[in-house]
Amino acid sequence: MLAISEPVTPYLDILNPDAAFSSSLGFIVDRNGAILSEDPVQSTNIYHAIQPLLESRGDTFQTHIGKNMYIVGSYVVPITGWRVVQAVPYSDMLKTVLRNRNIAIVILIVCLTLFAGLIIVMTSMLTKPLIKLRTVMKKVENGNLDVIYPVTTRDEIGFLGQSFNSMLTDLRSKIQNEILLEKKKEQARLEALQAQITPHFLYNTMNTIKWMSVMSGNKEITEMLMALGHLLNTSIHRGQEVIPLRDEMENVQYFLTIQKYRFGDTIRILYDIDESSLDALVPKLSLQPLVENVYQHGLFIEQSGILHIRAHRRDGELLLMVEDTGNGLTDERLEELQIQLAQDQIGPSIGLANVNKRIKLMYDDSYGLQIERDPIDQVTRVTITLPYRERGRHASEDGRY
Repeated sequence: MLAISEPVTPYLDILNPDAAFSSSLGFIVDRNGAILSEDPVQSTNIYHAIQPLLESRGDTFQTHIGKNMYIVGSYVVPITGWRVVQAVPYSDMLKTVLRNRNIAIVILIVCLTLFAGLIIVMTSMLTKPLIKLRTVMKKVENGNLDVIYPVTTRDEIGFLGQSFNSMLTDLRSKIQNEILLEKKKEQARLEALQAQITPHFLYNTMNTIKWMSVMSGNKEITEMLMALGHLLNTSIHRGQEVIPLRDEMENVQYFLTIQKYRFGDTIRILYDIDESSLDALVPKLSLQPLVENVYQHGLFIEQSGILHIRAHRRDGELLLMVEDTGNGLTDERLEELQIQLAQDQIGPSIGLANVNKRIKLMYDDSYGLQIERDPIDQVTRVTITLPYRERGRHASEDGRY
């Protein structure tokens, strides 16, 4: 007989590779039932407990051994007939799974913490400029316009801040303009109130002179004073801004009465008035300054000439025209007047500029006054363009729009 010995530990380590982490037990049983194991006693007890089950349940099964549940795996070596058996406690099978689960949970918690911190940092970076912008807006809401949003980025919030600063600049500019405009309006109201003192005094004085002329029997002076009194009364009273064209024509008639006694009958007056336009509303004292301008600057040859007053409707508009055959308007003077009217400047022809500006303020820039020289008819023509409106249809009772 030749006996050869070999340490059993390396073979048993193969059966139990997770020995450091598990209490599993592996052993080898030969054909005669001899057990090769590091713990023969425990291996014998386990083998006797599972021996009836090895043939009936197959190579792998689970069973109770004592109070513990085991998972048993076995196979038979074909050449020798030896059976290799390994019994692993069920609780040890879950140790690796639980350990991996705990590691995964810890990693997940760390990742979530880092992710939450990153979100908080990024949110703070995004919301901090918005909070600053909201703070500036709140100050503006409280009436503080002397603020500015500090633009430090070139993203959408930075562009929004730039737009907000630009809006504030425009708003401050408009408010300053409104303040200046209100001051000018108050000054104009004060000047208008002061200007009413002199016309009232003149009207009362003139009324006294008129009655003196009546008592003395001077018909010409009485007629002139009555016409002048009517013109003064029109300019002082009637708080309306607009009047019917028939009333404005009446003012023109009174003015022409005065001029007749100044210049005589050297100027022939012609009328071309559309009867359907007499109810149209026109700015008060708009036509009379045009007629007055003819007498002041017409320079009629041999003190004679023709003054033609026209009024008619056209496509929802009212056209008022004053034409004269005088030669007082040179090409240079015409160009100067046209520039003054286009730029709303006040020049020597205060009456024309005043009428033009009042019309544009009452309506819009598409209406106003135009002056031209007609080389064919040899006349100077001043035209007023107004929207055609009648009282009660397009205007309130006080004549304002």
